[in-house]
Amino acid sequence: MTWQKVWNQIKRIMDKNEIETIEELDEVFDGTQTIYNWSTDFSQELLNMSRQKKDFLQNRLTFYTEYLERTADLSEDNAKTMKADLAQTYFEIGQAQKGEKLFQELTTDYPTWGWGWIFWSDVYGVFAEDTDKDFNRALKILNEALTVKGLEDKEDIRDRMELTKKEMKKE
Repeated sequence: MTWQKVWNQIKRIMDKNEIETIEELDEVFDGTQTIYNWSTDFSQELLNMSRQKKDFLQNRLTFYTEYLERTADLSEDNAKTMKADLAQTYFEIGQAQKGEKLFQELTTDYPTWGWGWIFWSDVYGVFAEDTDKDFNRALKILNEALTVKGLEDKEDIRDRMELTKKEMKKE
């Protein structure tokens, strides 16, 4: 897969030139886009591919882990999204306890980031595999989010709650 080859090359360049972080590489990289942007596209491609072929779940785990290890600022949105994607992937491979732990860490470290709570609820709610659906758990997570002082993305959380309730009625 070309995407994976490019990622491997990025890591080789970083290692060869003793570049420790994605941010540092972006400062010296003279491409048509940033590694930050490219990594978001690669993440989406891995997600799409793993939906079609479960073999790519391990590729997702590896990429998210490696990316996070090479990121200096884990509080920026791309890193937070990658951590949420990593947690979601653990659910998809049947390691829900690991995924749950990562989501708890994410929402503890960044409690006001509403999308962390939304992504966590999604592994139980509207985007969960049928065997993993637990709408009450999804709603509990979203309700907990609404108790956080200074919460961002409140409207998105409320929208996800409404969508979850609609799906719950269909069951």
